[in-house]
Amino acid sequence: MRFLVIGLGSMGKRRIRNLLQLREKDVLGFDFREDRRREAEEKYGVQTFDTLGEAIRADPDVWIISVPPAFHLEYALKALEEDVHFFCETPVADSVMAIDRLIEASCKSRRLAAPSCNMCFHSGVKHISKMMNAGEIGQPLCMLYEVGHFLPDWHPYEDYRSYYVSGKTFGGGADVIPMELVWILRLFGDVKGICCRMQRLGQFEIEAPDSYQLTLEFESGAILELHNDVICRDSCRRCRLIGREGTIIWDAVENWVKLYKASGRRWTEYHERDGYSMEEMYVEEMAYFIKAIRGEEKYLHSLEEERKVLRVWETAEKSAMERRWVEI
Repeated sequence: MRFLVIGLGSMGKRRIRNLLQLREKDVLGFDFREDRRREAEEKYGVQTFDTLGEAIRADPDVWIISVPPAFHLEYALKALEEDVHFFCETPVADSVMAIDRLIEASCKSRRLAAPSCNMCFHSGVKHISKMMNAGEIGQPLCMLYEVGHFLPDWHPYEDYRSYYVSGKTFGGGADVIPMELVWILRLFGDVKGICCRMQRLGQFEIEAPDSYQLTLEFESGAILELHNDVICRDSCRRCRLIGREGTIIWDAVENWVKLYKASGRRWTEYHERDGYSMEEMYVEEMAYFIKAIRGEEKYLHSLEEERKVLRVWETAEKSAMERRWVEI
C-alpha cells in the first residue's frame, strides 16, 4: 500500500515514524510549508509534495490526515471523493451536523473511514478496561480524571501563537477532550447530561479557553468529573475510578495502575516496563488500522461512534455557553 501523510507538523511526522517502524516503505508526505517538507525528507527519506493535486497524482491508496482540527473534515470528504481509505486524527469534525455529511458520504464508499482512537491503545487504558470488564471493582460509580499540559511546552521549538492551539476551533487544548472521550464512552456507555465550564485562567494570548471542567452523567448512573487544562507546569494524566467493590487509580506520567479490592482490603500495583512511552500506543493504533484495511480486524472506532463523541462535545459547549446543566 502507498500511504500519503497529509500535514507534516508534529503529528504528521509521528505518523510517518509509525509507518516506517511498521516497515511500510511506500510513504509520501504533503504540506504547504517548505520547512516541514524539507524536515520530513531529511529525517525520514520520504518524498513530499507542496500541492494536494501533485500528491493525488502519485496515486496513494491510503490518506493519513494529520492537519489541524479545523481542516480534518475537508480532507476526509476529499479522501472519500478520491476513493481511498483514510485515517484522521480526532475530532474528525467540529459538529454533529458536519460529521453527518461525512457519514452520508462514507455510506456510499467501499473504503475504510477511520477516526483516531489512540488512547484505546494506551497500556494504562487497556489495564483499566481489562479490570472493569473482569468486574474487579464491581459497578462503576464515578471517575475523577485530570489531564494537564503547559501550552508553550507542546511545541517548544515554535511560538504557541503561531499554530492551531491559539485559535478558536479546538484551540487551547480542547481537542484533547474528544480524544479522551473516545475511550471513556467505550467504558461507560451513553451520556445522559452534561455540565461544563470553559475558562481562560492563564496569561496566554489565545482565543480559546485554557481550562475545561466537565461533569458527565451516564445513562448507567455513573458520574465523570473531567478536568483538562494547558496552564499547569507539570504535565499530568491521572484518574481515580471508584466502583462498588473497589477502586482503580492510574497515573500515565508515572506509568502505573493500582487496583484496590474491598474483598481483600489491599492494593495491587502494576508498573509498566522501563522505557514505555506513549509513542507505542500510536504505533499499535496504526498497525491496527492497517489490519482493518486488509480485513484482518474490524476497526475499533467508527464514524458513528465519533458522532457520539462530537454530540457530547457540542452539548458541553452549550452547557458552558448557557451556564446550566444540559441533557443530551
